[in-house]
Amino acid sequence: MTLGDRLQNLRKEKGWTQQGLADELGVHRRQLSRYENDVVRPPKKTMRRLAEILHITVEELLEQDARENLTRLIPDPELLQQFQEAALLEEEDRMAVKRILAALIMKRKMQEVTQELGPRSRAS
Repeated sequence: MTLGDRLQNLRKEKGWTQQGLADELGVHRRQLSRYENDVVRPPKKTMRRLAEILHITVEELLEQDARENLTRLIPDPELLQQFQEAALLEEEDRMAVKRILAALIMKRKMQEVTQELGPRSRAS
């Protein structure tokens, strides 16, 4: 669910029209429509006002959108959970995790380069 979808759902749950919420927000109805259709993202100040009007936090307004973005970036749920847990580690342990990841990424890149070069480079 995108931010626009969430905004539209929350507005409808409150029984408000676009015009009603736009008036409360102090924007033109077309601008609210752009927010709801994900044509433009509301500025931070507007996000705070929307959250206030809808009686939720900005975090709640953005939560689903952020969660879906993370899932798109890291589709493996176990890996995503591990990254979230790793972020809570102490600095020294987080640095160790980063070094391990960097080494594994470098290994993969070296394998790709070796495969691209093919048998020619190995014979030389």
